[in-house]
Amino acid sequence: MLNSLSTMIANKFFDDNDKYPKEIYIYGIELLISSFISTSVILLIGLLTKTFFESVIFLISFSAIRVYTGGYHSMTYLRCNIISASSYVAVIIFFYLFRDLITNPIVLLSGYFLTMILALVFAPVKHENKRLDTADIKKYKLLSLLMITVVFAVYSIGYCVFEIEPMLIISPTYLSIDIAMIVSVVKNYINSRRN
Repeated sequence: MLNSLSTMIANKFFDDNDKYPKEIYIYGIELLISSFISTSVILLIGLLTKTFFESVIFLISFSAIRVYTGGYHSMTYLRCNIISASSYVAVIIFFYLFRDLITNPIVLLSGYFLTMILALVFAPVKHENKRLDTADIKKYKLLSLLMITVVFAVYSIGYCVFEIEPMLIISPTYLSIDIAMIVSVVKNYINSRRN
């Protein structure tokens, strides 16, 4: 269905005289629509659970870091949207169950350093749809470490200085990024052993 809609849009706006083959435009439109659906679902969950501000913080911090670290990718857009929404629900549940724990400065710093170490070792996680050369790998690793630090700095200032409690959502968001990296690394390892 998503492919049909994307094909229809691509046929309306692009033709064979455009810079790239139409399949590339179709794929880009599919990604755009899928990302819109995923973001909308997470924001809707935020509205329904009265965690809208947290959902915005989650989306911004998760996207800012994940684009450079990489991580698990689903085989279908539907599965991707379900996993994204489930990740947010898991982050919210973790946030409320362990709120007292994640306000502890030692736990906060431990989460930050764990994500930094995983990014240092694994980022950017290899994926067949995003092939990177050695220079790109170094650049993405550096940018992932930078974004993790920037998000942590914003989080620290927001929570510790201005006492914006929804900023605490960043701590379990780091955990979801860590899990996405680890799952992808394990999946890549299993696939390489099969081949």
